[in-house]
Amino acid sequence: MPSTKSPTVVNAGPGKLSANQVPASALSFSMGAAGDLAAHIGDTIDAHMAGAIGVPEVNPSTSQPLLSSAGGPYDGESTMDALTMLADLFPVRPNRIGFTGGVNSGLPDWSNSLTVGDDAIRGAFTKAGASVVTKYLTPVGSIGAHTVTGQVYPADRGVLALYSTTNGDFFNAGQTTLLGALWLGANPAPAGVPGAAFVEASRTTGQTDYTASAVGLDIISVIDRLPYLASYPGLEYTAYAQNFFGYQLGKFSFPVTLVSGDSQSRLLVHWKEGYAGSLAAIQPASLTALTLVAGNCYSGVPAQATEFDTVVRKNIYVDAQSGAAPSGVTLTSSPAGTVTTSTLSGVAYYNSTGFQVNLLSTVNNLFHNSYLTNSVSSVSVPAGFQSLDPIAEVLMLDFGGVTTPYQLFDAAPARVVNNAGGAAYTLGAPPALADVARLAHSTHPTGVAPTRPTFPVSKPTVRWKGAFAADLDTATTENYLFNTGFTGFHTSTFEPFCSEVYRYIGAYGATLASAPILPAGGDDFDSAVAIPAGELQVQSGRLVYPSTNFTAASYFPANPGRNYATILAGDGANNKRRYVRAFDTGVARNTGRLRVTGVTFTDFEAGVVVDPAEVTDHTGGVIVQVRVPGSTGWLDLGRDSGVPDLDKSQDFRGCLTGIAGDIYSFDTGSFTADNGSGEFLLFVRVTLIKNGVGETLSVQEVEWLPPA
Repeated sequence: MPSTKSPTVVNAGPGKLSANQVPASALSFSMGAAGDLAAHIGDTIDAHMAGAIGVPEVNPSTSQPLLSSAGGPYDGESTMDALTMLADLFPVRPNRIGFTGGVNSGLPDWSNSLTVGDDAIRGAFTKAGASVVTKYLTPVGSIGAHTVTGQVYPADRGVLALYSTTNGDFFNAGQTTLLGALWLGANPAPAGVPGAAFVEASRTTGQTDYTASAVGLDIISVIDRLPYLASYPGLEYTAYAQNFFGYQLGKFSFPVTLVSGDSQSRLLVHWKEGYAGSLAAIQPASLTALTLVAGNCYSGVPAQATEFDTVVRKNIYVDAQSGAAPSGVTLTSSPAGTVTTSTLSGVAYYNSTGFQVNLLSTVNNLFHNSYLTNSVSSVSVPAGFQSLDPIAEVLMLDFGGVTTPYQLFDAAPARVVNNAGGAAYTLGAPPALADVARLAHSTHPTGVAPTRPTFPVSKPTVRWKGAFAADLDTATTENYLFNTGFTGFHTSTFEPFCSEVYRYIGAYGATLASAPILPAGGDDFDSAVAIPAGELQVQSGRLVYPSTNFTAASYFPANPGRNYATILAGDGANNKRRYVRAFDTGVARNTGRLRVTGVTFTDFEAGVVVDPAEVTDHTGGVIVQVRVPGSTGWLDLGRDSGVPDLDKSQDFRGCLTGIAGDIYSFDTGSFTADNGSGEFLLFVRVTLIKNGVGETLSVQEVEWLPPA
């Protein structure tokens, strides 16, 4: 162009440089991610970043305003500004592999055999002399081929790749193998990588299914290759809110074959096309912590811990012994801790929650090819790898206590150990198949709070657990008499047979309206002495006919002289033993209800014809009677009111007016009265008959209830 400058002020330059004299720095300048001019020219992605490309105020071709400064729709000045605004119009992306939320989950279906909660469980197996903790122990029925399926997005980009490794470390190239790969984009695929040949012209209508040849790396198939649609006539996917053809979906599948024992590990990766441009880029040698990152992958990666867990199956182990169960359990126990006692029907019971037991158990066949480890995380068992169940438990439910888990690794002190020498198990010293396991716990706690006793005795139970076997429960042969309910459970209207505070002697006639609710003097039943003639036994929360030999060596505490088996043997046929106590009706009442559990109505139902001996008319073995002291006879709850007559001042007359489950309504005809202490007494008498039935029954609870 002509210059207006005077030639006299123009400085001449050096002119054209000689060949090879231009320095490299002359080509260096910053533009996007391109480092120099040569890279700038050759880089098809980063040559001109959108933030460095301006937008004219007005479209030069149409004169349509573009920027807001000229009245157009776009705020800002660059292409990036415009793209940012347009992105807000895009629908929510479908789930990528490993991710879920909204519709059409991206979580792969690894089959039941490889899914925890289905067939797979958490535990460990032994490999090369060390214990390998895994989430994927699976039973022998898992041997064979399994098809893994799932949804892939974007189905028009990137490379699906499947890897296996022998040691769980995918970054160890020497132990890792690329099993399969599939290019999802348009042809051509990178050399050596099978391609699904996405056809751009079919973007709006869908692609043909791709079926793998099962040759070489070609093992991944993709079907239902469709765009993001508001309606799927074939119901291939759950419909989205709108059509958006820029998003493409597909369903992948590939085989996983499991063998007996160590079936290695699997990893599914959806590489981005910008990274996976060659077969070399996805080979095990290129699989590192620096490459398996979100910038290179559509699928979940290690930094996304939860999502990555969905695309990996680490240390799969098929246990060929998964049907075998623990066996040969031994269990011994002895009393320990705070030992205090109280008596009930002449029998001593441990009565303190400070009571403990010494436990020692061994078991054979606990360790198969795989085994449970810990139900809590520890150094050896990281979070997420805990077994659903511990390898052993001690159940103190008979004592009102809890179930205590025992861990295989890292317990302090170690309770589950090798019986041969007592060594604790560690990852480096794992259990062997032939090991006999031992659980030892001295002074194991029993009850944690006052509780109803367990009938007839309390027993600690040890539960051993195989990886795939049913639990093996073994109770001690020792019989513990344990009862912390001497106080706190009985009331003036409720009898749980944990104590004998309200108990009168069985021969008490209940003839005085002034009788106290708590018996006194010669009417008070003595719990400290052996069961007298005619009396029933209160035992561990039940009312029973005395029949147990409590002097046997298996009973704790020791009860010298309390061989109640001789009582049963000494009683003649149709002998009757009784229990009597009073209930407070609160106000004067001639009706009420009794809740009686442990026996049914047929057990105490009375015949129409009265037998004064109470034998032939109570063949069920039980008699339940009520009495208003000083007003009625012993009225029969097993006989309808009015049978055999309405004279309720006499014994054996019926009082039953209705039955609702285990609740029996009655009518005494006479009102209860104030005994002078503000209590309105109704006496209840329970009788068991030694007639081949009655001596085998037990009454669990009796409760007085007001009329409905």
